[in-house]
Amino acid sequence: MPRSSGSGWQASAAAKPTARIAHLFCELYTKCSAVGLVNGHAFGMPLTQAELGDALGLSTVHVNRTLQELRHDGLIKTQAGKVIIEDWDGLRAAGEFDPTYLHLKKPAPSAREAAPERTNA
Repeated sequence: MPRSSGSGWQASAAAKPTARIAHLFCELYTKCSAVGLVNGHAFGMPLTQAELGDALGLSTVHVNRTLQELRHDGLIKTQAGKVIIEDWDGLRAAGEFDPTYLHLKKPAPSAREAAPERTNA
């Protein structure tokens, strides 16, 4: 499970790949939002799957499968070097994300701010 320490969140070896990647995406979105680097519900993700795997202690195959799972579950979309958050509450739950350890002056986005409006089209 992801765990917090005095210096912040750490990916433990026991955390599921889904939790690791979801948490990272939540953290990156929150930090990018705090400094004005989000475009709607999207933020830049210039890392390759191999680089994500290296950062999170996952194989490239695990990263690929986990991204597919997050997309299939309707939590994110990925396109052209961006991650688009489709379901903020779901992504936060998947990553057990609580932004309080970040000590940001600007609060983390709420579900309404972070998630796009769902339409029944």
